[in-house]
Amino acid sequence: MSTFKVEYTKLSKVFQHTNADKLELGNIDGKTWQFVLKKDEFKTGDEIVFFPVDSEFPQGLANFMGIDKILAGGKRVKTIKLRGEVSQGFVATVASVKAFLKNAGKEFNPETLTEDLGIVKYEPPVYMANNAYLKPLPGLVSVYDIEGCDNFPHIVEMLMDKKVYITEKAEGSHFAINLEGDDVTICQRRFSVHPKEGEEPHTFIKTANEGGYVDIAKAVRDLLGKQHPINKSFTMRGEMLGPGVQGNYYGLPKHEVRIFEFEIDGRPIDSDLFWNVVKILGIQDKTVHLIAGPITLREWLGGKTVQEMSNGKSFFTDKLREGIVIKPEHEEHVPEFGRLFIKMRSPEYLAKTEN
Repeated sequence: MSTFKVEYTKLSKVFQHTNADKLELGNIDGKTWQFVLKKDEFKTGDEIVFFPVDSEFPQGLANFMGIDKILAGGKRVKTIKLRGEVSQGFVATVASVKAFLKNAGKEFNPETLTEDLGIVKYEPPVYMANNAYLKPLPGLVSVYDIEGCDNFPHIVEMLMDKKVYITEKAEGSHFAINLEGDDVTICQRRFSVHPKEGEEPHTFIKTANEGGYVDIAKAVRDLLGKQHPINKSFTMRGEMLGPGVQGNYYGLPKHEVRIFEFEIDGRPIDSDLFWNVVKILGIQDKTVHLIAGPITLREWLGGKTVQEMSNGKSFFTDKLREGIVIKPEHEEHVPEFGRLFIKMRSPEYLAKTEN
């Protein structure tokens, strides 16, 4: 699961805004988020409360902080640009948070701030037909999440001298096909999708069948199964794009899926094997766009930051790309972090869209 929480932390750096005399910029300990601050309100080393991007404020807290007019929709923290500088997150004084909690009859507890303040993570709506039953995911299919580079700079550093594959992060809705023997289950991010008898097929089911993605999943399973035993299930994951999905950012005329991962018995296969299978089956036009790889991350960055390199034009359309995903050539597990892979959403994209 990707990390989301309100944090009691310190400002590691407060520095001059490049284009505004009354504003400053800041970072927090152990993270690379940049945010805009009022000049002289904070200084390096101050203890603060940090609300990450996609924090949804309850109305009472937004009003108390006096920020209801600057939050997206009156409640959401999103990436914005202020006088040319990207701002990702909201910083509050510890005193103001303590005052709000005291009025609510609560103590200031750094470990439970997210819950005590009533902050929840914004989840983009999925505009899909309701003609399906949503049920729990199959047993070996987990909810798919990727941690972000800004929260885990040490993971980026860990990847620097490893060979990696860098792909474009597509702006859509998570899609998966799970195969267990002859049983086929179509899944969204949190639920499996089951048809209602006598009704028009749900968009995910219709796309899976008419777009040939079920056939692709079976072909991949059969190919992998020749050398890698599949005890119970095979899962193919991708991103659903098109009309009604996240505002159809790419302006596609019909739905399509961009595949980015194969799993055997709930475990993702190595990236080098993934791209080899894609090549053998000739399904490059069905996958996410491969920007680079295999290449060391340090070599690909060429002295630039991951944040800078995440910006750029999308492969799908003449617009900014949402960001990038970085995966090592071979799967690894990092203690207290989990699977070694990470994403970076483009600051330029976030500042210019409603996503």
